[in-house]
Amino acid sequence: MRSPISELIPIKSLSYWRYTRLRRCLLSGAYPSSVICPILPRPINGRSQIIGKIFHSQMESFHALIAGGRLSAREFRLEFNRVIETISAELQRDPVSRHLGDPWLWPELTEIYRHLTDLLERRRAVPKCFRTEVYTEKTLYSKDKLLFGQIDAFFINPEGIELVDYKSGSMMDGDLPKEDYANQLYFYAYLIYENYGIYPRSLTLIGKNSDSLCLDGSMERSKEIANDMRMVLSKYNDQINSALPIEHFSSPSSNNCIFCDAKPVCSAFWGALSEIELPSWSHAVIGVQAIPMIRSRLGGVTVELEVEESSLRTSRVRITRVFEGRYPDLQDRVGQRLLLTNIRQVLPSNPSLAEVTERSLILTMESGF
Repeated sequence: MRSPISELIPIKSLSYWRYTRLRRCLLSGAYPSSVICPILPRPINGRSQIIGKIFHSQMESFHALIAGGRLSAREFRLEFNRVIETISAELQRDPVSRHLGDPWLWPELTEIYRHLTDLLERRRAVPKCFRTEVYTEKTLYSKDKLLFGQIDAFFINPEGIELVDYKSGSMMDGDLPKEDYANQLYFYAYLIYENYGIYPRSLTLIGKNSDSLCLDGSMERSKEIANDMRMVLSKYNDQINSALPIEHFSSPSSNNCIFCDAKPVCSAFWGALSEIELPSWSHAVIGVQAIPMIRSRLGGVTVELEVEESSLRTSRVRITRVFEGRYPDLQDRVGQRLLLTNIRQVLPSNPSLAEVTERSLILTMESGF
C-alpha cells in the first residue's frame, strides 16, 4: 500500500475547493489527480451528492436555453424534466445507487426549480434595451491559467456585475457566514475581475428557502485568497520532485481526515488512529475476517473481523448491511484481510457493532502498510 511520491501528479490549475484540501493536507488535495492506487473504487454518491449533480446539470441546461434563445416556460419545464428523468434512469440502472429511490419524490427538487425560475423571471423582467446577460455554471480562469472556478451564476447589466453562489446547506457559522463559503465567493469575484476588468458590485450567497446573504465587496481580500492559492499550488508542485515518501505529505487530524478519500492508502492516517476522533458515521477499520459471513433475509451480509487497526475502540467488530451488489469483488473468505472506511457506529455504547453506509469502501488487502 506504500507508494513513492513520484506517483503523484503535478497540478496544473487549482480550484478553490481543491485548494482548501491541499491547505489542510497535501496528500488529501493531491489524491483526486494521483495514481496512488488506480483500482481504488470511488465512494458511492449519496443523496446530497446527487442533489448537487441535479442542480448543476439544471444550471447548465438553463444556460443552454438562454444561449439558444429558448426561454419559454414550456421549454424550460421540458428541459427540467429531461434532466431529472436522465438522472433517475442512471440511479435505477446502477445497483449501488438504487437504494436512494426516485429523485422525483425528493422535496429538494422544488427548491432547485424555484432557484431556476427566479433566474428566468429576473432576466425577463429587464427591458430589452437593458438586457441582463445571465451566465450559469461558467468556468473562468485567471490570466495566468493557474486558478479556475465554475461559478454558479453571475449577471452582467449596465449597472455592473452581480455574483451569486447557491448553497444547499446552512450558510452560517454562528453569527457569521461560513469562512469557506465567503472565501470561495471572494475568489470568484477575483476571477470575474481577471476576465472582465470589473469587480462585482454585489456578492450574494443564496441558501435553502431562497434565504440570501450579501457580502461586502473587497478587492484586497479577493487578491489575498488568489495569491495564497498560488503559493499552496507552488508548494505542492515543488515537493512533487522531492524524494520524500508519501507520509511526509500527510497531516492526519480529526478535522483533516473526516472527508478525505486518501484514507485507504494513507499509512499516516492509520498510524494516528489512536489520537484521532472521528464522528460516528466516519469510522475506519482494518481486520481479518473471523467467521463465514452471515446472510440476512433482506439480502445483506454481516462481516465479523478481528481488528488490527480501527477508530472503533474494540478488538472485534461486526459490520452489517453489506450488500454484495454494491461490492461485487468482495468474497466470503475466512482469513482475508479487509480495509473499510466510512462505516457507521450503530450504538454509541457499543463500538463492536457498525454498519455500511452509502459512502463506505470495502477493500481486500494483499499486504500491510
